[in-house]
Amino acid sequence: MLLVEYEAHCYPLTNDEIAQCLKYFAASDCNGCLLFNFGRHRLEWKRLFPPQKILQHRHRRSSS
Repeated sequence: MLLVEYEAHCYPLTNDEIAQCLKYFAASDCNGCLLFNFGRHRLEWKRLFPPQKILQHRHRRSSS
């Protein structure tokens, strides 16, 4: 499953938007996230994957 998060900010993507995607990873079983910012002159995007800690937590949760 892939998450898609889109924003329309006139400023560059910040750690706040990335942190929101990390929260989505923690709450779901998604394996990737595409983060888009359409509010700038040029499209800004990032491809994110769940951190190792979240993957380990998912593994422990599923084996219980």
